[in-house]
Amino acid sequence: NALEDFKPDIVICHSLANILWFHLANANLLQKVEYLYLVAPPSLTCSIEEIGEFFPADMPTNIYAHNTTLIYSTDDPYMDETEAKQLEKSLNVRTKVLQNAGHVNSTSNFGKWEWILQDIQKIS
Repeated sequence: NALEDFKPDIVICHSLANILWFHLANANLLQKVEYLYLVAPPSLTCSIEEIGEFFPADMPTNIYAHNTTLIYSTDDPYMDETEAKQLEKSLNVRTKVLQNAGHVNSTSNFGKWEWILQDIQKIS
């Protein structure tokens, strides 16, 4: 309902928000957004007990975005590079691979993203 009311042009999902987006997409509960950034999604077969209610998660056949960028790290502890490449191929989206950026969060010492700000400013 919040997405329906807000009608965003740009959506940035990080970690479990990606899985939530996939669930909503699979249930056909989304309207297309112009730009979608999928940052550091966890494995679709994740088995961490504390977040078990998000899983299992199926790969959506419709991502509900006109332009999608998958952003992943070569050493993310929650999704290995092989699965990230499979996700990229299945979704047929543009990709930005970050070298040794962990889960792309403050724990992995990730700070301000000038490139994503510039990317968003180009499309706004």
